[in-house]
Amino acid sequence: MFKKNGWKLIQAVERQWIQDNSGIYTVTHYTHDNQVRLDVMDTLDNPCVSIVSKNAAGVYKAFADWLVAMRVECSCEHLLYIGKELARAEMLKQAYHQE
Repeated sequence: MFKKNGWKLIQAVERQWIQDNSGIYTVTHYTHDNQVRLDVMDTLDNPCVSIVSKNAAGVYKAFADWLVAMRVECSCEHLLYIGKELARAEMLKQAYHQE
């Protein structure tokens, strides 16, 4: 898969986001008590689980464990987006509204 002594520069191109079939919809928050929170929403816009930690990495790891336990498959693109939003909330350290 990977060459041991090879390196390649890949130029990224703009493209549209492709929605996966996971059914996962999340909302990211930075809370008043200085924690990062991820709400996994149901189809009626109600949280079915909320994960909170002092940092984005803790939330992301717990979310990954929850996905495995629930047997939910998400695309890499979707998971990277959620990770980006968690990191952004942690860096801003203020009331946060995700993109």
